[in-house]
Amino acid sequence: MNIKLTIPILWLVNISWLALAQTNQPCLVQGTIKGLNNHPVYFTFQGENGSLTDTILAVNDFFTYRAHTPTDSIINFSVSADNSIFFWYEPGNVHITGSIESPDSLQIEGTPENNVLALFRKQIEWVYPNRVESLNGKLGDNPLKRQATIDFITKHPDNQTSIYLLFMVSVFNSAEAKKYRILYQDFSPKVRTSKVGKQLGELLNKS
Repeated sequence: MNIKLTIPILWLVNISWLALAQTNQPCLVQGTIKGLNNHPVYFTFQGENGSLTDTILAVNDFFTYRAHTPTDSIINFSVSADNSIFFWYEPGNVHITGSIESPDSLQIEGTPENNVLALFRKQIEWVYPNRVESLNGKLGDNPLKRQATIDFITKHPDNQTSIYLLFMVSVFNSAEAKKYRILYQDFSPKVRTSKVGKQLGELLNKS
């Protein structure tokens, strides 16, 4: 009788320990950028008292970094002051690959949310130009890219990436605020109550 009672108790203890270990799992970044050699790379994020930057020295194109937790879940990565590309702080292993010749097209993958962001970049961000020439010869917002972004958001309603994208679309195209409010309601409560989610909610309520 006692043996039968002991087994489930130990099982519950092990499950609790495993859940705690997963919660405390760090965000570890590993990168290999061709041509980087032994130059530094930079990780910039928002701390409690403002913007912070960690500088990591690469060795033979390779670097590792244990990320600090930003207040808004976003970390900007750069190889120089002229460019940066962001990724999500997320427990697990994040991999950065590419070439120093194309710092705006680095692949950043490895964790669930960063995989969604990488998918958006491959399918939309790097495929469609941001601006196109209109009939009157002026440059304007690319409607094809905007619609492709909305379609992507619709397919990924439970992702932080999607609510970030909807925020950016809403900032530059407030005329569609009514449609964006409907999309906003389709997000899970967890995503809507994130920092970006709250900012988007405030923005849409003002539109």
